[in-house]
Amino acid sequence: MPKAGKGVSRKQSENGEVEKRIVVLDQSKCKPTSEAFKYLKRHAGGCGKPCIQVNPGDSGRPPTIIIWENACGACITRAKKCPDDAVQIVKLPTNLTTDTTHRYGQNSFKLHGLPTPRPGSVLGLLGTNGIGKSTALKVLAGRLKPNLGRMDDPAGWEDIIAYYRGSDLQNFFTRLVMDDISALVKPQMDVAKVKVKQGATVADIIADKDQCGRGHEILGKLDLLHLMDRDVLALSGGEMQRLSIACTAMQDGDVFMFDEPSSFLDVKQRLAATEVVRGLLTPAYWGGSAEKADSKYVIVVEHDLAVLDYMSDQICCLYGQPGVYGVVTQRLGVGNGVNQFLAGYFPSENMRFRPFSLDFRLTVDVGDADGSRAGLNEDLSEIENLSGRHFDPSITNYPKLSRTLTDDTNATSFTLHVEAGVFHEREVICMLGENGMGKTTFMKLLAGRCFDDQDVATAEATPEPESSESAGAGVDEDAAAAEAARKLREEKLDRAAAAKQKVDAAKAKIAVGEAPSGEEFELGADKPKPKAERKYLRDLGISFKRQHNAPRFRKFKGNVQRLLEKTIQHGLADRLFRLRVLMPLGIDKMENLPVSSLSGGEMQRVAIAICLGTPAQIYLLDEPSAGLDCEQRIIVGKVIKRWCINHLNKTVFVIEHDFLMATALADRVIVFRGEAGIECTAGTPVPLLAGMNTFLRSLDVTFRRDPDSFRPRINKKGSTKDREQKLAGEYYVVDNTDDSANRPKAGKRQ
Repeated sequence: MPKAGKGVSRKQSENGEVEKRIVVLDQSKCKPTSEAFKYLKRHAGGCGKPCIQVNPGDSGRPPTIIIWENACGACITRAKKCPDDAVQIVKLPTNLTTDTTHRYGQNSFKLHGLPTPRPGSVLGLLGTNGIGKSTALKVLAGRLKPNLGRMDDPAGWEDIIAYYRGSDLQNFFTRLVMDDISALVKPQMDVAKVKVKQGATVADIIADKDQCGRGHEILGKLDLLHLMDRDVLALSGGEMQRLSIACTAMQDGDVFMFDEPSSFLDVKQRLAATEVVRGLLTPAYWGGSAEKADSKYVIVVEHDLAVLDYMSDQICCLYGQPGVYGVVTQRLGVGNGVNQFLAGYFPSENMRFRPFSLDFRLTVDVGDADGSRAGLNEDLSEIENLSGRHFDPSITNYPKLSRTLTDDTNATSFTLHVEAGVFHEREVICMLGENGMGKTTFMKLLAGRCFDDQDVATAEATPEPESSESAGAGVDEDAAAAEAARKLREEKLDRAAAAKQKVDAAKAKIAVGEAPSGEEFELGADKPKPKAERKYLRDLGISFKRQHNAPRFRKFKGNVQRLLEKTIQHGLADRLFRLRVLMPLGIDKMENLPVSSLSGGEMQRVAIAICLGTPAQIYLLDEPSAGLDCEQRIIVGKVIKRWCINHLNKTVFVIEHDFLMATALADRVIVFRGEAGIECTAGTPVPLLAGMNTFLRSLDVTFRRDPDSFRPRINKKGSTKDREQKLAGEYYVVDNTDDSANRPKAGKRQ
């Protein structure tokens, strides 16, 4: 290790503090056969000092490269020019007062500080991906022993406890070492890596995990009781996530940790999961023992800011450079902490970690609050009869239709009814509803994947569905329900047969030169045309980002650059596309990475870039926030708005469960209602306020807006604000006036 001497001394700031830097070497890009390894080996010892060293392998281990962080300027410059971006050199803040808690190795990630949980409260962790949240959970769970940055001589538990003397972590680690505290961790959900016994059912898992005798109660809250006999490996991602939350909550532990519990869940399920997590700190859950409830620790890592705000009492934010270093702040009130993170500045630490702030200002016109914008308040009864009307080319209509999907055995079926509607250029339409209500099916209909003659004709033959209150009410798994289901299937088959007859009759009329009847509906036309001339939405130009892209993309043999060249060559040649889409999404930093090695979040950003880079009139994005952290979600929302709406003047349809991203994106919304998995209806697009009020009324939840960051915040159920908004019928408000009286105080949850 070179000593600091003449020519290699580090710069000093005005107050005498020495600048710090960290050098991170990606070993996956610096293997002995790689260009990066050959480049660094060639420059090893080039300055006469061991700034860059080649560590020879032993015991079958390959040789590695080591770059010392106090290397001379010449070697640092050479390292910056390393091929494939294998070396990252980042300057650390000079006012970074917290010492290193853990470092994985030389030229590897390090974490400064630790979250400080408090018994009897929920501590939330907020930060970007790769910033050290999962590392902090491993340390607090006792699964990773912090080395305090001493890689050659790791610290012992006595040194660790002495290091945190005088803080809440001293007692925490003391109990952890004495096995006086047990930690339960719900890890990040990766359905592809779930390991359970072959053939194990949900009932088997619950019987093994239920230590508090509250298994059925928790499963009821999470809507899992009907899956007791289901094979665990046959569960969907959302069902697997809820089961994982239930298994963690029903065990008898002292520390409960939930890593991203809202992934794969819709809005209703996220609120139910929040109630289960917060219920762990109630005396009723522990047999009425307030002392036992007050002794429990709950720590949550969450990227949905609305859920994190509603779930947490206090938060610790993490900032730094993803994959390089992370810094944990002190405990903050949940309201002030989230706002400071969005602002990019922590006043208590005098730390500016982001050069720009993030806010959620809505562009809701006063005149458009009731849908009065030209072309958006058309009488839907007139849309069904298009003959002889003149249409604005910027407005596109779609018809009322129905679609029935059945499984391979025709034993079960799902019916989606779509109400007629219109959409306009330069607007984003967001689809809101629970999982299993047909949002993806509707998006496929728009994409033309299952939009055919039967859909159009069935629209005339299918009666209106029942309301959400009566649909499927009282259906039990008994003989009467089975008989009712059989009759329903027979009725649907009869309606389909009648619809086919109408289609055949229309085709026969066209064949002899006669005009077909009104069933032969077409989009944006003034009179019926033969099938060969009809224009569907797919003919307008559709770009569709599917919900799951990873299986398809991972088959691609090559790096991200080659994938983009193959799919969106036209977009890559556009300078503005690179400036407004690729750079904000961070695609330029992963162009040389193999597609098969991308993480879920990286794959999501690549899929969004490919979708936006495809020339089209209508852009369809199915859950674009999945796998992204809180900061990336806001950036993705801004990219979609700026590129598709402001630059291209196109229409965007989005399916989104993150309420903050949905409200920041949407101009209008489509609310889905009905019985999930059985029969549902997609309403006509309505203005943002009306749609959000309708959707939140069905969930019995009210939202207010933060006066500083303008982000939506969930009101505590039964609070004064909650009762006032429900009484006024305003479940979602856009009033940006100051409501400091309702803002949470530090350490208190609202």
